[in-house]
Amino acid sequence: MTHLFCPYFGGKSSTEHHSASGFPPCSDEKIYANLTDFILSVIP
Repeated sequence: MTHLFCPYFGGKSSTEHHSASGFPPCSDEKIYANLTDFILSVIP
């Protein structure tokens, strides 16, 4: 359940994400929503 992120978000996202001039493979909204869900599920 922790792998809700797109494969794009895996390890190379920090480089490709900032360099992407168009729309990333996954929308920022979806990435941040999944990231928030992940963080909330990890924090006790």
